Amino acid sequence: MQKILIFIYFWAIHVVAFAQTLQGIILDKESQKPLVGANIIWKNTQIGTQTNDEGKFYLEYKPNFLPILVVSYTGYQIDSLQIKDFSSPLTIYLKANQTLQTVEIKANQAQNREIANTEILTSKDLKKAACCNLSESFETQTTIDVQTADAVSGTKQVKMLGLDGVYAQIMIENIPTVRGLIAKTGMHYFPGTWIQSIEINKGAGSVANGYESMTGQINVEMVKPQSKEKLLFNFFAGDWGRLEANLNLSQKISEKWQTATLLHASTLAVANDNNKDGFMDLPQYQQLNLINRWKYENEKIETQFGMHVLVDNKTGGQVEYNRTLPRSLQMPYGFLSDDKHLALFAKTGFFLGEKSSLGIITNYAHHQKNAAWGLNDYTGTQNYALMNLIYETETTRKDKLRLGANFMADDYKESYIQNFPNFQSFNLQRNEKNTGLFAEYTWNIHTKFQLLTGLRYDWHNLMGNFLTPRLHAKYEIGQNTFLRLSVGRGQRIANALVESMPFLMSSRSLQIENNLSPERAWNYGMSFSHKGSWNEQPYNFEVSYYRTDFENQIITDLDYSPQTIRIYNLQGKSFANSLQTELKYEPWKNVEIALSYKWYDVRNSFVSTPQINESSQSQVLLAPLVARHRALFNVAYTTPNQRWKADFTTQFWGRKRLPNTKTNPSEHQLADFSPNFFLLNSQITHIWKRWEFYLGAENLLNFMQDMPIIKAQNPFSPHFDAGLIWGPVMGRMLYAGLRFSVMR
Repeated sequence: MQKILIFIYFWAIHVVAFAQTLQGIILDKESQKPLVGANIIWKNTQIGTQTNDEGKFYLEYKPNFLPILVVSYTGYQIDSLQIKDFSSPLTIYLKANQTLQTVEIKANQAQNREIANTEILTSKDLKKAACCNLSESFETQTTIDVQTADAVSGTKQVKMLGLDGVYAQIMIENIPTVRGLIAKTGMHYFPGTWIQSIEINKGAGSVANGYESMTGQINVEMVKPQSKEKLLFNFFAGDWGRLEANLNLSQKISEKWQTATLLHASTLAVANDNNKDGFMDLPQYQQLNLINRWKYENEKIETQFGMHVLVDNKTGGQVEYNRTLPRSLQMPYGFLSDDKHLALFAKTGFFLGEKSSLGIITNYAHHQKNAAWGLNDYTGTQNYALMNLIYETETTRKDKLRLGANFMADDYKESYIQNFPNFQSFNLQRNEKNTGLFAEYTWNIHTKFQLLTGLRYDWHNLMGNFLTPRLHAKYEIGQNTFLRLSVGRGQRIANALVESMPFLMSSRSLQIENNLSPERAWNYGMSFSHKGSWNEQPYNFEVSYYRTDFENQIITDLDYSPQTIRIYNLQGKSFANSLQTELKYEPWKNVEIALSYKWYDVRNSFVSTPQINESSQSQVLLAPLVARHRALFNVAYTTPNQRWKADFTTQFWGRKRLPNTKTNPSEHQLADFSPNFFLLNSQITHIWKRWEFYLGAENLLNFMQDMPIIKAQNPFSPHFDAGLIWGPVMGRMLYAGLRFSVMR
């Protein structure tokens, strides 16, 4: 089967389709900004298309068509024009309906977001890879790092600015969502076809979303009830045995009511063991996932509400493991994880005249997790409630003021029983309640200088009362050349068990210090960006630097001993430096390239061992399992008729410091650093009417980490360790899929 897919894949890459095609771009007449999702059809036909994420369109012409285009876009006047020249690209300008306030509101919001250093991934970017879920949506960009957490659970974790993803605030439509018990696994709960766009804000985030953000904010916009696609079906199959199906449905009930239902089902029923170590490279799983949402809108109010329901079951460990059999030292090592998730959400906006609005956001989530590995058992429950009230107005100087208050409550109950290597019992309960007030002001000080200041004050039952200041500044050095600065503070309470779970799937004895303190950090950053053209082709260049300084951090210490995992408050220094450069360029029409490089310097103070420092004093070491150097190259090609798309990505991962294993027997010791390695991914897509067929490959070089599990042949020995992962645990994967859509 794999050989057949390889043959089809490389044959498809060499296919080129040519046809007479009209191409062009649609812009807002006043702002000159591209209009995304504008409708273009040939007059007296149903043949048409929509503009892509750059406002561009490609439309076939047949001799029997009347050569008149009809162009329409919500909030703009309909236009029609006769086409005489099909060889030259068109530029079409649409004029906005002045009575529609929503157009002005959206323009102001976009302008304010640009003050912060923000990167937006659109559906066009997400389709460059299979993008099966949110954690796999960053394969073709470089800001977010994605890597396997351990060799048993199959969890993929993200890092931002060199630090774990728990320090970035991950939101679904501005609701903090991937947090608490699902901080490590929650990104698996949002399939790629449900995602409309992803907004990545580097550095300090908005105070309106809370105090937890330290390295940045990742906000995911989901498919809306008003989506242009009233039906989308996606099917994915990988040669590892992974199958996924997605169905998005949106419907207009009346002039004021619309609804959308998003369905997902996936499974992996094959026990893969490509490296022949006796363990499944990925756990077998079944997931059922549903979101149902509604939207109501009139002249004065807009509201959306809905629910999210998920059931996710995983079974992994040794190939012969069966979850129905009792667990003992004589039985195979197994892993199981059963998750149930329910969320209810509502967002309501009131339009208070032309320049003011009031928004209310409410969210409730319940998560239940039951897991077991080896002879150890974990049970966790979280109930999370949030209410956010935001008032927004524009001053006579076109400055913008946001005032608000929010209430948050978290209730955690966790139990962990470690039967091996020694018996220990941990029962952690925590009830958090917080009330916060915030203010955010956007100063248009000059046409070239903008300042976004934010301050919030919180009353927290466990962390006390505290201030959270944040600031962003943008200065226009020259035409399309900007300098941005940011500074801000964040803090959070760590969930020590679930956040260290990848390292617990070993024979390490867990030691947790009493009275763990909240984590607190400052983040400082600056970026320089320039948009221009070279040889009449556009390019975008950016260089950015960020530093995160911790006042306190919960240290997960793997260096004290290979048989121990110690969790304690920071004793000394902890910081992360991140330098990133990126160039995007279109050297030829329909060809896009992206080249980026990142350098990390992430260091923590660890309580030293005699093997490291005979004085047994804490010392600052490179953080383990973090690549100091990373580079990415991506090239995308689209044929002139938009029928074929090809994408190729090369990722370079520099060496990572590996935790101390010096006291293990020599055959179970690791080197001080991992080797450098490359990952190559590619995908080709064919579009035919309402159908899209895609074929792709991940890890084309079939690179795998040598010995991902220490002492895999005896998982109940004191040297067994499945958490020291620095590279891929699986080899090459070929996949194929199709999408079918029906537009409104």
